[in-house]
Amino acid sequence: MAYDEDGYREVIDFFISTNESVYVWEEKLHAIKSRGVEQVLLFVMNGLAGLDEAVHGVYPKAEIQHCIVHKVRSSIKNFRKKDLSAFTTDLKAVYESSNMELAKSALDELSQKWGKSYRKVVDS
Repeated sequence: MAYDEDGYREVIDFFISTNESVYVWEEKLHAIKSRGVEQVLLFVMNGLAGLDEAVHGVYPKAEIQHCIVHKVRSSIKNFRKKDLSAFTTDLKAVYESSNMELAKSALDELSQKWGKSYRKVVDS
């Protein structure tokens, strides 16, 4: 799935593979490039090991953003159940902020509240 310069979505490739290895992704990215996708500004993806390198091998100027859903799921794996609901509510206040200033303020509050107990998660 891609968005063009005018904001329209387009499916640029679809494939079924036996695995999600870096080699498979490099091959697919080269195929996409050979079909005319010369530049990609941003990739939003999960944290598959080596995928960043595969992307930069084909599109060296591309920015990479890790998917918020995957990042949150990964972050909360080690949370105590009693803290999970309150933390996710506070985290949503960061991601659902309507502007950068509100997001920074919500992040500061989250850091103050949860930083001592869950420093690695808050810092990530």
